[in-house]
Amino acid sequence: FRVERWDTTRDYAFRVVYWLPGAAGQKRACTWSGTIRRDPSDRDTITVASLSGVQQVHGQIGAAGTYRWADHVWFPHADMVPNVAKQLPDLFFFAGDQVYEDNPTRVVREPEEVAHLDYLYRWFLWCWSFGDLVRHTPCVCLPDDHDAYQGNLWGDGGRPAAPGDPGGLKGGYGMPPTWLNMMQRTQTSHLPDPVDPTPAEQGIGVYFTALTLGGIGFAILEDRKFKSSPDIVKAEKTLDSHIIERDYDTRKADVPGAQLLGERQLRFLRNFAEDWRGQEMKAVLSQTIFCNLQISSRGATVGQLAKDLASGGWPQSGRAAALREMRRGFMIHLAGDQHLASTIHHGIDDWEDGPWSLCSPAIASQYVRYWNPIYPPVDGKRLANPFSGRYEDGFHNQLTVHCVANPVQNPRPGDFPEPMELHRMATGYAIVRFNKRERTIRMEVWPRYADPTDPKTGSQYPGWPITIRQMDNYRRRPEAYLPEIHVKGMDHPVIQVVDENDGEPVYTLRIRGERFRPHVFREGSYTVKVGELGTRRVRTLTGIRAEKEPTAKPISVRL
Repeated sequence: FRVERWDTTRDYAFRVVYWLPGAAGQKRACTWSGTIRRDPSDRDTITVASLSGVQQVHGQIGAAGTYRWADHVWFPHADMVPNVAKQLPDLFFFAGDQVYEDNPTRVVREPEEVAHLDYLYRWFLWCWSFGDLVRHTPCVCLPDDHDAYQGNLWGDGGRPAAPGDPGGLKGGYGMPPTWLNMMQRTQTSHLPDPVDPTPAEQGIGVYFTALTLGGIGFAILEDRKFKSSPDIVKAEKTLDSHIIERDYDTRKADVPGAQLLGERQLRFLRNFAEDWRGQEMKAVLSQTIFCNLQISSRGATVGQLAKDLASGGWPQSGRAAALREMRRGFMIHLAGDQHLASTIHHGIDDWEDGPWSLCSPAIASQYVRYWNPIYPPVDGKRLANPFSGRYEDGFHNQLTVHCVANPVQNPRPGDFPEPMELHRMATGYAIVRFNKRERTIRMEVWPRYADPTDPKTGSQYPGWPITIRQMDNYRRRPEAYLPEIHVKGMDHPVIQVVDENDGEPVYTLRIRGERFRPHVFREGSYTVKVGELGTRRVRTLTGIRAEKEPTAKPISVRL
């Protein structure tokens, strides 16, 4: 359904009617109703609920002779859904793994028409669980690897997986393109049009796009569709491409030409960072964070997790390219996939010179990941929370880890509500509050069992909430300053700084108020654009010299 020239200033009630044919030929009217909400652009704070990873049961029904229904069935997550609703989100973000191919029943891959029904059954369970949340509130839903019936996904531009490799362990897609397009339609057809609709290989559709809601701009990415195959890394690996070769320097895995997002999505991020129409703050939504926040120094997984080529930490050059484009627009990154809630400040060329990220915990998961290194941070300085500080991941990416919610290995009776096996895995969801007036971002991580209106039921995971400033998403140390800009005739204008040496935009930002002193990262000559970029209300100042100390006379700009 598509309606042009929509009035975003008011709520609309909607109802969808479907006439379901019966066995005797009679048709029965089936309805679904809800609300298309007005754009909350007048509110100071915009709240996003971030969720991912929806396993419906523990184990697999039918895989054994007996099954413990009382504590092994988590569907339809009725304990958690009311708690998320009480957070009053303006947007729900489901970051991936809305379905698992082997949960709650065995996967069916062929014949294709049966595989369609097998997926739709699993998708129906998701709709049953979360439909009441999203029938009155906007939703962004992004499919990930398990939605594509793969344990890991290196899409490699959409190419087919090798014969005999239905799980795509060597790269590519294992399911047929018609099935993949069907799956993507169920989860993404409500999104804005893709910014570049050219299909990937095999005719697989794309959906990366931009969304503006409540004055917050969201860049929506597909961070696996264009990712290079792990086969290009010549090292000893597990079947699911965790490097286990002894003494292998993972910097060698960053082979020339390896891609993470691909050129099309990098161009989109560059353009998105410069376009602030209707936006006061920005964020990136994707499936997984751009690092490998899991450790292999303990237990049975020694040597198998820290160098995971399926993580967003590889390829390192692709990761760095994505983070550089994100920081040009001071964007925070929201994602899921890892089942390990975390708040991280990323480094690219130096510590903390990139954006922040928040990974939401899994709603329900059986796959265990930990961040619990036995060694200290590289500078020996721990932050306030356990296992926090400056670390390198297994690919030598710089991470300042602020908080992680690790699973609890041996809980005591009463530590968690039942089923304890679910809650000890640090399951739950994340809440992000964008305060446009203060230009701050508050990150919260909640257990699924905690009622946010009743402290007796529990509170956030230890270490949260964490609040950062918008400007912290590009906290590279300035080397020089331009004169302060005084703007008259426009409230909260956009200011873009362009390096005249190479023509590259340094950053673009909608300021709060009328004054801003641009900082830059080398001395030289700069162009500054002031106003509403993309309209006629823009003033362009050229040949502005950067100085070591901000002593130059202010520049007055009237719009």
